[in-house]
Amino acid sequence: MQIELQNLQRDVGITFLLVTHDQEEALSMSDRVCIMREGRIVQTGSPRELYDEPCNHYVADFVGKSNFFEGRVKANSHAAIDIVLADGRNVHARLPRTAKAPPEGEDIVLSVRPELMAIARDESSLPHETQVRLEGRVLNRIFLGEHTEYRIAHEMLGEFMALSPRQAERQGGFFEIGDKVAAGWRPDAALALAKT
Repeated sequence: MQIELQNLQRDVGITFLLVTHDQEEALSMSDRVCIMREGRIVQTGSPRELYDEPCNHYVADFVGKSNFFEGRVKANSHAAIDIVLADGRNVHARLPRTAKAPPEGEDIVLSVRPELMAIARDESSLPHETQVRLEGRVLNRIFLGEHTEYRIAHEMLGEFMALSPRQAERQGGFFEIGDKVAAGWRPDAALALAKT
């Protein structure tokens, strides 16, 4: 039905308005998406913009899956922010293009998409460009064909997800529930978001 609607729209050449609660359908069928909350527009943009540049915690949580880590702004500039996470570590994050820099001392949320998380047997096996390195234990493993979804627990930062592509598991093997693992992300993978 989605392919038929796309073909019909192209053939007729008119604007379609599709109202849906299905995220996958909204992202795959739309040129522009409008995210609403309590009857008000929160953010409008292309599917890629909403996924890669959510304006706040609500949009990042609504569009796709994301890991959220609580933090406090240590310092900021126009494009990047230094954050202190709950475990005391200092990390860097970028601001979404549409966001204003929060003031120093403000509580914020650090968002990292699961597919941007690296996972390995130990810290030395993580990619060299990995900025933040965490150790945790595998709580759950869900095999999804082209990738495996791992839920990992960190002692102070809580639970988060990492997606491991099938190719990576062919080279390094997969992890069992209870395994100790290292996880982390590159500097450009983390977004500093307002909690709203």
